[in-house]
Amino acid sequence: MKVKDVYINAIARVLGAPPYEVEQELRFTLFFYPSSIYEECDEDSRRAIEAASIPDLRRALSAVLSRNGVRLSRIEHNLKAAGMIETSPA
Repeated sequence: MKVKDVYINAIARVLGAPPYEVEQELRFTLFFYPSSIYEECDEDSRRAIEAASIPDLRRALSAVLSRNGVRLSRIEHNLKAAGMIETSPA
């Protein structure tokens, strides 16, 4: 499983939402980033997520989570404890 999918699934569990809803919110957030990489992506495709670097993905995930009152560091702590990620991606 890709790191990006691990994050999406973990966030879905924390928020009690289906992964596709988290992914949709993430695509929406990434699509409106001020970067030509994301502006060229179709909003309805996974390309925005696949084109995102881990730091960009973390910023977008953090934005999605903060709208729901959850901190990304909490999720990363749980993922590390479960052995799903080794270190916090920079």
